[in-house]
Amino acid sequence: MPETIFRDSTPVGYRTQMVNLVVDRMQHSLTHYTVIRKEIPQLYDLYRGLLTGRFSPHKNNLHIPLIFSTVQSDVARKTATSFNQWPIVRFLGYGPNDAPIARKREALISAQMKDCKSFQKAYDLFLTSDLYGTSVARYGWNHIEQEMMLTFRERLPISGVTVQRSEVRDIVVFDGPNWKIDDLLDCFPQPGFKNPEDMDWFIVREYMDLDYVRRLARFSEDGLTVFDPIEVRRMEQEGVGVPPAPDDYKTWRTMTRSIFDQDARNREKYARPVEVLHMIGTIPSELVPEEEERREGEMQTIHRILTVANRRYMLRNRPNPFWNGKKNVLAYSPMPDPHFFYAPGKAEIAKKLQIIANRFTNQQLDALDIFIDPAFFYNTNSQLQTRNLLMRPGKFIPLDGNPGEMIQPVVPNLSGVQLGGQMTEMVWRWMQQGSGIVEDTVMGGGGGRQTAREFVGRSEAVATRLMLESRLFEENFLEPLADAFVDLNRQFLELPREVFILGEAAQVDPVTGKQIPSSGRESVDGWDLVPNYDARAVGATTQLNRSQRRQDTAFLIQAMSSNPITASAVNWINFFKDVLRLFDYDNVNEIINSQPEMQKVLQLAGKGPETQADQVPGTPTGPNGMMDLANYLGQGQT
Repeated sequence: MPETIFRDSTPVGYRTQMVNLVVDRMQHSLTHYTVIRKEIPQLYDLYRGLLTGRFSPHKNNLHIPLIFSTVQSDVARKTATSFNQWPIVRFLGYGPNDAPIARKREALISAQMKDCKSFQKAYDLFLTSDLYGTSVARYGWNHIEQEMMLTFRERLPISGVTVQRSEVRDIVVFDGPNWKIDDLLDCFPQPGFKNPEDMDWFIVREYMDLDYVRRLARFSEDGLTVFDPIEVRRMEQEGVGVPPAPDDYKTWRTMTRSIFDQDARNREKYARPVEVLHMIGTIPSELVPEEEERREGEMQTIHRILTVANRRYMLRNRPNPFWNGKKNVLAYSPMPDPHFFYAPGKAEIAKKLQIIANRFTNQQLDALDIFIDPAFFYNTNSQLQTRNLLMRPGKFIPLDGNPGEMIQPVVPNLSGVQLGGQMTEMVWRWMQQGSGIVEDTVMGGGGGRQTAREFVGRSEAVATRLMLESRLFEENFLEPLADAFVDLNRQFLELPREVFILGEAAQVDPVTGKQIPSSGRESVDGWDLVPNYDARAVGATTQLNRSQRRQDTAFLIQAMSSNPITASAVNWINFFKDVLRLFDYDNVNEIINSQPEMQKVLQLAGKGPETQADQVPGTPTGPNGMMDLANYLGQGQT
């Protein structure tokens, strides 16, 4: 039988009730995932090679960067796959008339992703997902203004002299959608669910400076505030001006900074951190504030965002501010778990193997140290001066009597050292199988003797696995993020807004073929944000197997050129445009001649216009088509 919930009738009691709701949910998630949260710092230590404990000074303490090299190779490949291109995402229109609007939207969203430094954030996202199995990010809208000194040149009306005038103005330095990576130790998901969209609530902790909390409590031009100024003032009064730091702030340790940076923050004299808990999700319908009218069946008032400071003060208790009605939380796991939110990462798979490799390597080094600089047994009754045993080239050690009776060296046995090296190599192969990051195909390391076909097969197998992980990122994170940017633009973007279209599509629309005016400038108005187009990421399907596609295209060109019937049926102009794009040439329209220019070249080559009617548009004329033109151009004639 579920427990009956009653809403407290007093304002003070209601605030306490809502604070306890957020804190209790956080403690519930913290207790449920205690084992996983304890393992996260261990994975970070293995990645960085931070070894703790007491060590003997005469023993080796070496860390082999196996996890580091595996993770960095994977992060570099995925980041370049999804973000090292323009546009970052595409929007597909339903018909030819939708193409210009879809192009405006993809230019706007890609430009906004560049403005909020998505490439650098994607690196952190892939890094944390490989280390800890799951990465969490939040999105929202940022409007930042800053006072700047502006200089103007004006002409005096009477004398006509040009003078320089300076003025301080508030300048908007950023106004658009943004997203950030959250520390997993600061995330408290609802237990029992795999995806954030399926959870009833999700809590994120962050530490804000007191001045930043004050700014969010100030009234804006429209008379609204982010935080409740009365609660902020009460927090300062009860904290004697400066709120006390929570107990766990001194021991709290992020995964994106080293422990030395955290110690520096703890020792900062004028730091005034405020622990802030943000909860977005549903609350019991009985706890909805009375002043908010709620119709039967309406979920907007039940789905809310709550902010608690120092686990005592309710700074915000409002309905979900986003028009799409979704939680502004996205999660990505390269190898999702079928049941749990925290998925296994590459570092977790290689954790025990990394420990074994470190132990065997250090044991080998300890054995080599002993046998390269051997230890000796000596007879204490012989009155031998041990300082004479410190060797150097050409040194003589005088002894009385037979040296074999007075001192005996340790006889080395290096069979264990060789076996340890073989075991370390075997552990490294197991780690590659578990992570999918194979040394010769992904890292660029030298492999053993193998044929070209064998190498191609291994590369395709690795690309298939990594392509799946990249497609999961694009389907579960990048495309929903782009769609969220569209929703945020509909809600917050001030129109009209002018954007630039970069690349070869800035001059000619690739769909309609029409010329784009204003050198790639596009003006976005309100009607451009109305249609619903789904974002489509293309990085995973075009980047991971790009080298193999280049090789296959070279064989395809030879096969097509050797067949006159096939050569005459191919639109060679558009075909070679795609080939140049495959080889990462940006100025494709400048390299490939247009149709009138091709006709001039063909006339110079002696190809009569009488055969042009029998050719496919874009195909060189003449009996042998492309082969004759290639032979002609290869002779260096102009």
